[in-house]
Amino acid sequence: RLTWREVEAVATAGVTVGSHAWTHESLGQMSEANARAQLQRSRSALEQRLGRAVTSFAYPFGTRVDFSPVTARLLREAGYTCGFTSQHGALRIGADRFALPRIKVEGGETLRMFERLCDGGLDAWGWVDHHLWRLQARG
Repeated sequence: RLTWREVEAVATAGVTVGSHAWTHESLGQMSEANARAQLQRSRSALEQRLGRAVTSFAYPFGTRVDFSPVTARLLREAGYTCGFTSQHGALRIGADRFALPRIKVEGGETLRMFERLCDGGLDAWGWVDHHLWRLQARG
């Protein structure tokens, strides 16, 4: 968890700061009204604090039950231009801007592992992500 001073330092250093919702709950598991409030409150707080537009979003948890066409619409309505899931994979031309995959890098990774991840080392897990959500949705 970062302090506001750390968030400001990262932004000042040129890193794009995006939103991750207000309370880190699954947007796909809450009402539209609550999801809308999460998106707006988080974005507003970041923009006030940083003095710049916040247009990217990373879904809390980011599994297939955490985002949907409804959450994508809510992101667009709240002024976001893209949304990142936790689905494995690299960005591809034509990808849905509100259901983007990402390359996961965990703390403590070696430089060699980082290189492999950026070169698609875990992209095959995208298949698991794609099919696992059906089991989660049944639960």
